[in-house]
Amino acid sequence: MDWQKTIQRMRQFSLPHTRALRQELDQVRAEHVQVTTELTQVRAEYASALESDHQQIAALQLQVSHIEADRDQVRRQSQLLETTLAEAGQRQQRTEERIRVLEAQLDDARHQHESNLYLTRDVLQRMQADQKNLMSLQSDMVRTFSETGSELLRSLRDQARPRYPLWQVVAMAGLLFLSGALGSALVLRDAGDHHLDLTAIREGISDLARLMQAHSRSHEELLDKLTRALQRPAPAETPGTAPPDRHGSVSPGQPPSGQPTPGPAADPANGPAGALQPPGKRARHDLQTLGLLSGSDGDAADAATGRHAMRKFLLLYRQAAEPAVEQGQLLHDFAVLARGDARRYHVDSAVVAAIRLASLRTGVDFPYLMELASIESSFNPQARAHATSASGLYQFKKASWLEALRKYGKRYGLGALVSHINLVPDDHGHAQPRMADTGLQQRALKLRFDPHYAALMAAEKVRDSRARLQDSLDREPRRTDLYLTHFFGTSGAISFLKALDSNPDQIADEIFPGAARHNGGIFRKHDHKPRTVVEIYQLLRRRFNTDRFDEG
Repeated sequence: MDWQKTIQRMRQFSLPHTRALRQELDQVRAEHVQVTTELTQVRAEYASALESDHQQIAALQLQVSHIEADRDQVRRQSQLLETTLAEAGQRQQRTEERIRVLEAQLDDARHQHESNLYLTRDVLQRMQADQKNLMSLQSDMVRTFSETGSELLRSLRDQARPRYPLWQVVAMAGLLFLSGALGSALVLRDAGDHHLDLTAIREGISDLARLMQAHSRSHEELLDKLTRALQRPAPAETPGTAPPDRHGSVSPGQPPSGQPTPGPAADPANGPAGALQPPGKRARHDLQTLGLLSGSDGDAADAATGRHAMRKFLLLYRQAAEPAVEQGQLLHDFAVLARGDARRYHVDSAVVAAIRLASLRTGVDFPYLMELASIESSFNPQARAHATSASGLYQFKKASWLEALRKYGKRYGLGALVSHINLVPDDHGHAQPRMADTGLQQRALKLRFDPHYAALMAAEKVRDSRARLQDSLDREPRRTDLYLTHFFGTSGAISFLKALDSNPDQIADEIFPGAARHNGGIFRKHDHKPRTVVEIYQLLRRRFNTDRFDEG
């Protein structure tokens, strides 16, 4: 049948295919088994890897937690360090502020010690000067007593009747001798005591000065009485005349009381003004007080020396007083003022008199000139600098002194000397004052050691500097501003003060390198850090303090 044939034919064709399919199926099954085995192996490996990864992740998470803990600890330490650093910065600021305060206190203490040292030195110099004056006065007393005694003895021998009874003469002479002995004892007592403190020295000098004045007045009175006794002519013993009795009754032939007794001509330094005569005793003492007459000359000063001293006094002091004041009274008034200033400030009377005169003649404040002299020379008119030519009371250098004389000398009677000062260009083309005659130049430079001319020239420079500062700053200069002109020069002081107004925190040695090289202690602190402009100004203000010479 056909369908059977068809089936048979299909079997013939499908049998090989079936075998092939079975083979392929077997092959697929084998591959499936292999794949399944591999898959199982992979799954095992994957599980193992996954477990390992989980362990690694756990370890990493543990490390991360440790790192986070460390980070938190580091953050806390950082915050602690920042807090500590901030506190350290605050402590550093407080320390720096404390250092600045201590430096200021140290500068104040150093200035105070320097002032005390200058004061001690001035007091000791004053004490030595007072001792020399006392010894000189004692010598003058002894010499005067000897001369007066000799005159009295001659008068007693020459006169038929002595003007005064012998017991009065002896009593006055004895009182003079005892007063002189007392002054010598005080001198020896003060000279032998080397362990007095500063207060005791001041009090001793003040007491000694008061005692000296009291004894000097009593000596003056006694000497005046003795001198009048010698100068009055004895009445001629003619019939009908007799000496006055002890009650002061007038005998015939004697001029009545109240009328002037004939005597020597009046001394222009002690009496009415007139032709310049050699000064008398009081005038010589006053001239010595003002430093215009050497103490060694004393009563033995010749007429020419006395007239020269009186002429210098009138030249310098006449314009500092009222024109109507008589010259003898003028001299005495200035001497009394100088003695009072010397006792008050413990400075030699000649030096303080010169500074007082300079203040009166120029209008510069007396305390300023006193403090400037104290800083520059400790009130020693013979002071000399070691490294420069600066000399005298205000430490003028040669060129600055000649320039001051050239500008101001004619006002104080130095015109003949000033006329020889010329301006000569130096190697850099700058005009410098010179004198062709070396002898005249030495004479001019020697005037630096005269306290009167030194103080007058210094005061004139201060007055000019004050005027220039006032014009540049449009205000009245303060004492520290004026001191800057002495320290930097007037032009330098103006530049410094303008820098102080515009940029006070600027480093000063950047503006003034030349001054900084020569004044390292001013421009640098103790730790060698540079000072600013305002710090230098404050330092100089503390150092230059005129309060101790304030007359208010």
